[in-house]
Amino acid sequence: MPSIQQLRELIPGAILQQHCKTLDLEIQHVWNFRKPRINVLYFVSRYLVFFDVPLAIFYNEAYGLSGPSCHTILIIKTAAFLIGILAAEAILFLRVASIAGWTRPMNIYLSLHYIVTHVVIVFAHILFLISLKYKESPLPGILNCVVLDGRFSSLLLSFGVVLLNQTVILGISLWVGFTKYRHTKTNGHLIMVVFRDGVGYFLFLSALAAANMIVLLTGPPEYRHLFTVPQRVLHSCISTRMILHLRETSGNPWELPSMESANVLEFKNAVASTDTESYIIDDDRSSTSCSKSVGWTISTV
Repeated sequence: MPSIQQLRELIPGAILQQHCKTLDLEIQHVWNFRKPRINVLYFVSRYLVFFDVPLAIFYNEAYGLSGPSCHTILIIKTAAFLIGILAAEAILFLRVASIAGWTRPMNIYLSLHYIVTHVVIVFAHILFLISLKYKESPLPGILNCVVLDGRFSSLLLSFGVVLLNQTVILGISLWVGFTKYRHTKTNGHLIMVVFRDGVGYFLFLSALAAANMIVLLTGPPEYRHLFTVPQRVLHSCISTRMILHLRETSGNPWELPSMESANVLEFKNAVASTDTESYIIDDDRSSTSCSKSVGWTISTV
């Protein structure tokens, strides 16, 4: 099994390659986009990862840190993680709302579900951070930030809620796809891609959440946070790719494609304003010259 150090070394390269592969799409479809509402979520989800992931690596790899210093760094890192996850999850929930047609009952349910579950996630992390107790490392040059005690069951609750979220939105997506679009003739291939990729993305996120729970329950202490950073990175990659591929598919950086009926997936070509925004995944894109210049061959989502 690869060492924790080897796994952590892959993460910065994966983030950089993901950024480079989609930078041209971002410049074309985000920087010049006139509607800032979704752009705020996009930039938070995409760029906060360049702050919290290096901080997480520093927390795990830096030696000679005192207990209070470790605790402070962990609090800052956790706060940034949560903000990034909240932004990414908001994009995923908005995608489900758009597929469902922005109906009032579905909007109310998804809003309440999002608020309640993420309040639980934040509260669980607060309980965990408050409960942590550090001790001085017996081997300062080898071990760092040694946790003496902590309420790790709170993290189990947090990952369980994330798994619940992915299960619910996946179930809603499949149900809406079956009930509303099973008889669709127009753009049937695109609808198939939308739901196929959506299922794949949500299954990836669910698998990582389940892996985090299993490691917390059965793994040794040094592996407790093994999949925490990968889950954060995956949330960022998936949510931002949804937006980029949506706008690229529309063929017009000023307009968003819209699901306006139960049987037709229609892309608008006019530059007229619209109140409907949807979040759709398209197929993978090839690397740009930026990604080709990066010397890694790490697979990203």
